Amino acid sequence: MPRPDTTAQHDTATNAAGGGRKANKKAIDAAKRKTEKTFKQSQISVGLLFTSELQAAVKRCSRKVQHIAKHCRARDSKFRDPEFDLENDERLCLQGALGDCYFISALANVVTITGLLEQICVAQEPVVGVYGFIFFRDGAWVDVIIDDQLFVSFPEYESLSQEARAQGTVDEYNIRVRKGNKVLYFAKSMTEGETWVPLIEKAYAKLHGNYHYIVGGFANEAIEDLTGAVCSRTSINYILDPNKFWNELVATAGRTRLYGCFLRGDDQSASDVHDSEYGLIASHAYTVLKAVEYKGKRFVLVQNPWGSGEWKGRWSDGSNEWTAEWKPVLKMLKHEVNGEDGASTVPDFSTTWASSDIWLQMGGLGPLHPWTWGNISYTISVPEATPAVIVLRQLDTRYFRDISCSLLYTMEFVLFRKGSNEPLAVSPRAHAIDRSQSVEVDLKAGEYVVHVRLDSLVRRDVDYFEKQMSNWDAQVLKRVLAQRAIAYSKASNSTSEWNDTIPTSLRSLAGQDLTSLEILKVEKKRREQAKRMEELAGQEYEEGGEEEEGGDEYEEEANEEGDAEAKAEAEDDNQVVHQGISCDNCRASPISGTRYSCNSEEHPNYDLCQDCFGDCDHDPEHEMIIIPVPRGEKPVHKGIYCSNCGYIVKGTQYNCLSEDCEDANLCEECFGKGEHDQTHEMWMMPLPQSSTEDDDGVGFETDRPVHPGIQCNSCGMVPVVGPRFKCMDPKCTEYDLCEDCFARGVHPSDHRMLRLDDPNEALHLNPAAAAEGSTLVLGLRVNTRKGAAAVLGGQLKHGSLK
Repeated sequence: MPRPDTTAQHDTATNAAGGGRKANKKAIDAAKRKTEKTFKQSQISVGLLFTSELQAAVKRCSRKVQHIAKHCRARDSKFRDPEFDLENDERLCLQGALGDCYFISALANVVTITGLLEQICVAQEPVVGVYGFIFFRDGAWVDVIIDDQLFVSFPEYESLSQEARAQGTVDEYNIRVRKGNKVLYFAKSMTEGETWVPLIEKAYAKLHGNYHYIVGGFANEAIEDLTGAVCSRTSINYILDPNKFWNELVATAGRTRLYGCFLRGDDQSASDVHDSEYGLIASHAYTVLKAVEYKGKRFVLVQNPWGSGEWKGRWSDGSNEWTAEWKPVLKMLKHEVNGEDGASTVPDFSTTWASSDIWLQMGGLGPLHPWTWGNISYTISVPEATPAVIVLRQLDTRYFRDISCSLLYTMEFVLFRKGSNEPLAVSPRAHAIDRSQSVEVDLKAGEYVVHVRLDSLVRRDVDYFEKQMSNWDAQVLKRVLAQRAIAYSKASNSTSEWNDTIPTSLRSLAGQDLTSLEILKVEKKRREQAKRMEELAGQEYEEGGEEEEGGDEYEEEANEEGDAEAKAEAEDDNQVVHQGISCDNCRASPISGTRYSCNSEEHPNYDLCQDCFGDCDHDPEHEMIIIPVPRGEKPVHKGIYCSNCGYIVKGTQYNCLSEDCEDANLCEECFGKGEHDQTHEMWMMPLPQSSTEDDDGVGFETDRPVHPGIQCNSCGMVPVVGPRFKCMDPKCTEYDLCEDCFARGVHPSDHRMLRLDDPNEALHLNPAAAAEGSTLVLGLRVNTRKGAAAVLGGQLKHGSLK
């Protein structure tokens, strides 16, 4: 979608500030007067997505502009943006002529809202030459700072040939060629002296890396970037009820919604095909300003962002149809609903609506992957009835599209009430180039599930990046890699694969030295861990209190054992019960209260209850292990004694591999205390070695299930013996716990865990290997009424569901 032809020559010697603050303010005021003269949107509810994030972005942007202006005045110099330097780093910023009519169309639509432009350009110091803008990107407001340098279509006088300079003086040349809006290479305003259009276009180009990266697009996406609005595309041919759509257009255009349109041409390769009969341009974005109906006829006021190229058919400007009978239509189309001048009051989104969002990173889809459901899902929980806008979106990959994945994805989603088989809402069928899909729905209090269907299309070879590496400019590539890493880091389950490419911001360092920052980071983690343990201890205390009140748990255990005396004792004394363990002296079964276990090889399975421990004549030289509460059944490593405490090793054996320690072993308790040289490598053996060895030289003396190759991510047990607990939260990749670590609550309680009692139960949990170049990051945002904020969750497939 290129602009009308411009010369291939360009330069950067145009100062956007012109005559300084007054000149720039005069230009903006002129733009506003022209907008109000041609058409003025009603001042009702169209505006920016006003949230706390927006307020923070505006303050941050303003501080940056003020900071830059302060230091520039101290140096007595104009601001030149080192990150987007048009004059010295042209290769980083300019790559071909521009075709961003979609963005200019969106801008023309947005600027009809009185005062909205000032909310996008939040700070400026024209004398210094610094401007601050905000844009909505990937669900969050971001600020962009630029200088006032702009590309122009004609070179400076000094760079002309001797023959060209002979045609006149430098002043004559500048007046004739290098003055006014006509000299600008990219966007320009139809009003002489206005500079806000090329400035905001430059900021948009910087947001996405360079001017080339904003070539081609759709006005709905640009409106979303400018306002944070929820946008969608609709094909006129597929509208079921045209009358209903027309009534909505008349009622909402310029009031509660913004509209754009484009004409699809027959030749999709030609993006600027003019219709000689009617004056329309195929594959070109237009702005819909207003729609009215008069005497049974329907009229739509449409604006071309180029400022030229109008409709030439019936009812066009100056056509014979505009008789006195129909002149009222013109007044209706240009009628100001609210005649008062001045900026509108934009509704505060945060006082009436709440937003919740979650991003997930996924892979595994290849070019031949079926168009299917079941790769990713989301959950939504709302506390009360509320209208809702649900948006599923992919990342904005414009900045790093040249190194993004080799596939294009189409997506659609269906909303269910949890437990129901009937869809509550269905998104429109998406195109491969659609960035988002959305539905509007009324929700009742409760839980909901969103299922997503994905399809993949090949757009280039998997190894395209490696093939093009030699052609990349190193400076450009570093910035592109950083932006990809920043974007992917939005996912709650993002990996650290590209973290090293993310630059560290000065704001995160400020007045702290690096050592202090690293200490603060560790202390923060320690506080978070302590807080988590306090919460866990509180939960255990509450659970213990409930058990003490009722005694139901112990009553059931005693009934299962069929021992009336143990049952009565547990109820009377409120003591714990060691199921399956009997006293070898009085034969009480099960033992209640404290259990005493003999640690001698002569009596490997000898236990006493607390009453018999002090009265029986058991060998006094045998050490007894005090077990106040029941513990999981642990294998005994016969003949292996802990080098620290001297007891026989039960549970996991830790064998020191250092040459300095001859046959040194530790039990679980002593290893956990860290009472051995921390620099020594330890070999962990959860199971004892058998005298009858198998082909691998190791036999297992346990009836408990063994999960081959699975390691506990907390204590390090490998393989996991006994029940395996697998975390199903997307943030935890291949995270497993043994039974003891799960019982200790070492993992966040809000993560859903899958208990696997047998290795065969995990056979379906073998996810397909992620296809190279298939990474996809999907986000779900739910806008609800204030007070009914949604709680979101996300789930990824861990294996086959068939």
